[in-house]
Amino acid sequence: MSRPTGRRPAAGARPEKILVPLDGSRRGESVLATLTRFARVRPRSVLLLHVFTPALHRGRAAAYHSHSAERMTMERYLSRVGDRLRRGGLEVRALVRSFSPVSPGCGP
Repeated sequence: MSRPTGRRPAAGARPEKILVPLDGSRRGESVLATLTRFARVRPRSVLLLHVFTPALHRGRAAAYHSHSAERMTMERYLSRVGDRLRRGGLEVRALVRSFSPVSPGCGP
C-alpha cells in the first residue's frame, strides 16, 4: 500500500495495486472480468479482501467456532477466486479479516 502524496496522478496513469472487496456474491464478483481484461494490457497486483462481523452467540466456544468457520469458508472462497485471477495474469494476495464494532457507550 502506498500513502497519498497530495499530487495528482499523471494523465493516463494506471494503478499498480488494486483492492477488491468481495462478499461472496455474484454481484461482488462482477468486477473480476474487468480485472482480467486489464491484466491483458498490463499485469497488476490485486488484493482480495473480505471483512466480516463475527456473529454474536452465547458463550465463547460457540462464538469461536462460528468465527473460525466463517474465516475458513471465506479463505477457501478467496483462494478459488485468486486462482482464477492468477490464470488471467494477475498477481494476487487474499486477506480475510473480522471486524467487531464498538458497542454504543463504550467509545469516547
